[in-house]
Amino acid sequence: MQISVPNFGTYSAYGDPTHKFLTDLNHWNIMFRGFFNSVVVDPYGIRYESVSDKWIQYQLDLVKDGFWDFAQGFNFVCREKKDEWTLEYVPWFLEEEISEI
Repeated sequence: MQISVPNFGTYSAYGDPTHKFLTDLNHWNIMFRGFFNSVVVDPYGIRYESVSDKWIQYQLDLVKDGFWDFAQGFNFVCREKKDEWTLEYVPWFLEEEISEI
């Protein structure tokens, strides 16, 4: 399963009215690892737009080198669904549903 999420603070994070909540990369990792045994993160795009090709290439190089704060978003490739899931972090919109289980 592949899940794409915008990077917190980017224009795509705030521009989509279907988003339930915004959080950072660490919380996404914690949530997905509660449901899957294998979670691989792949950053995409760049966070800051510019008219300078040199600045765009600089940002792409930073993302490639592991500075993921410059990424526009993240693709999570999730495999091996857990038989029993665990949640170390529960987003606000699931709190009521989780408490009923």
